[in-house]
Amino acid sequence: MLLVGLGEKESLCKKVLGQCTETAVRCVNEAGSMEAAVYFKDAASHLSCYESVRVMQEAASDALYSFTGFTSKEANGRRPLKKLTFCVPRRRDLKDAETAVLHTAALSKGKTSARQLGNLPANVLTPASFAHQAKELAQLHPALHFTTLGEEEMGKLGMDAWLAVSRGSPKESQLIRLDYRQAEDPTSPPIVLIGKG
Repeated sequence: MLLVGLGEKESLCKKVLGQCTETAVRCVNEAGSMEAAVYFKDAASHLSCYESVRVMQEAASDALYSFTGFTSKEANGRRPLKKLTFCVPRRRDLKDAETAVLHTAALSKGKTSARQLGNLPANVLTPASFAHQAKELAQLHPALHFTTLGEEEMGKLGMDAWLAVSRGSPKESQLIRLDYRQAEDPTSPPIVLIGKG
């Protein structure tokens, strides 16, 4: 049994709850436990059950992440934590907690995928292989639409600064565009996220 003190109930915020959860999950994982249960009784009076479970599950996912892209076996032969159960304070909180688990699982899966790609060296994750990963993602999700531009198309668009940077590499650069096309209101302005690999 691991008891975690969270301080004064009134001053507990999402950040502190997340940090405490991350530390506790690391301790449990390092001890070799394959399963754990988290019992919290109104951890923070101003956080709903949904918010508390989301914060704790996301922190647990972050604590358990490790890049294993080039390892052949588990470090130290240790069994990792495989199952985490949240015991909610009241039966009526169960639905909110289940919803939080579903939402956070999707978010954590996306974060883990992004971290895995970000940890790959440039000679492995080339622009072409990154474009291939994005295309595969779009094929899995009908709401995503994939397009890519090569250097010739970017030159026609006058993207000279971009192309100047890519000239330092023997690999042809690619501009990847993923559009999510399932907004509730199709007339709403788009949300644009831009990242540089």
